[in-house]
Amino acid sequence: MEDLRKWDNGIYSTLRGKMGGAYVLPQEAQADMLNAHVSSRAYQSFHSWDLKATDETLNGIYQSYYAALTDVNLVLAYADQVEIPKGEEDRAKKMIAQYKGNAYFARAYYYFNLAIRWGMPYVEETAATDLCVPHPLEMKPLELLPRATNKVVWDRILDDLHKAEELLAGTIAVEGNKELSQDLVIALRARVLYYMNRPAEALAAAERLISKRTYPLIAPLKESDPRPNETPIENDPFVQMWQRDSGKEQIWQPFIEKPHELTNAISLYGADLSTQQHQENERKRIEPFNAPNFLPTVEMLALFDSKDRRANAYFEFVYTSVQSPDNIFGYIAVISKFKGNPALRDRDSKVWGGYVPNGIQAPKPFRIAEQYLIAAESAYDTQDEDKAKTFLNDLRLSRGLEATEATGEELQKLIREERARELAFEGFRLWDLRKWGNGFTRGRPQSDSGRNSTDFIQKEYGLGLEIKARHDFFIWGFPGDEVQSINPNLKQNPGWK
Repeated sequence: MEDLRKWDNGIYSTLRGKMGGAYVLPQEAQADMLNAHVSSRAYQSFHSWDLKATDETLNGIYQSYYAALTDVNLVLAYADQVEIPKGEEDRAKKMIAQYKGNAYFARAYYYFNLAIRWGMPYVEETAATDLCVPHPLEMKPLELLPRATNKVVWDRILDDLHKAEELLAGTIAVEGNKELSQDLVIALRARVLYYMNRPAEALAAAERLISKRTYPLIAPLKESDPRPNETPIENDPFVQMWQRDSGKEQIWQPFIEKPHELTNAISLYGADLSTQQHQENERKRIEPFNAPNFLPTVEMLALFDSKDRRANAYFEFVYTSVQSPDNIFGYIAVISKFKGNPALRDRDSKVWGGYVPNGIQAPKPFRIAEQYLIAAESAYDTQDEDKAKTFLNDLRLSRGLEATEATGEELQKLIREERARELAFEGFRLWDLRKWGNGFTRGRPQSDSGRNSTDFIQKEYGLGLEIKARHDFFIWGFPGDEVQSINPNLKQNPGWK
């Protein structure tokens, strides 16, 4: 039983480690919401769509998910064979059920993330022949499996979620839960069904969580409440949720603690230590400034009007530097959604609010807001516009926006725009564009007053990029070594060299 408890700790630790960093950032760099800062060297091939199957990022993510699957399959293979001390049968039975439920959830989560990256988009009519990913269910690391079909893999995901829901039936459901729970299983099911284009089932799963009211949306503003730009940070619920790790909308918020219990940082958007050093040495400016790898596009910022309560948490205006002979500085918006919790900071500073943001904060991979978005879009897709508007307006009012009475294509557009706002930079955008069948033209760079905007943007790659719908790279390529020399049974996706 002690071994099984340690295996379960490993499941938690591995899951938490896959909620940030390279598991979120490449697809965001690849999509349409970001421009690369002139100092950026991160994810260049993704941002420019100049990808090759030999890309180390692709290989690292792919191997990491399969390593995690090997561990999970080990737990599921041996959980029922542990030695149970006499007199502890009832307690052990409950613990084994919970550990197995956690493992089934983790396996479903890993297969979903593999399928959404490397599998063909799910289409019900062709699922039995469309190729997905290799599908090991036993701990056989040397087995060279071919790609299973979409039907096999996605059915396995749903089956594992069914088992996890049954086994985790007795778990506690509270807002900001640090434990895996039955509600978390339902949230993942809604996400899976959304990307499977099964709107009626996705709606039913999302409604189950919404109707429980266990995870309430942030309350709408009253007339007497201060406006968003008048609210101190310590009283702003969105800043508190994202930058202080508090709040009630999180269905699961993995436990983190310094120094050992930390997740991968989402740090591409925040402070750069060289700019702090430059400022302290030169003493030319007193304002905070960053040199982040990526900056939000003009079109992304335009989605947030002055009433949107999220803007204070998602963005801040700072000086950004360019290391050049002219020593250019500009005052533009940077992304602060993943600024990092000051309680987890590494360094204090006279700038950036007294600390150097390091991007380390509790992940928030499942929030009730996503369920409202799934419910709204799924209701629209099932021709229930009244219900779609109800879910959309509940979320809009919570975020400080006015309710809408739009119908038809205008309603669909508003739902998708709300999804872009709410889930911005969390790793969903590329998969959403593919699901909707949309290509894109990458948004324009911001301008500093009196200055050419491209002073702060990489001109060499990704600027003004035009990508057609159904481009081959909306589906990632399998690692080149895996296809060419390791696993001859693995068939590469179209268009990948």
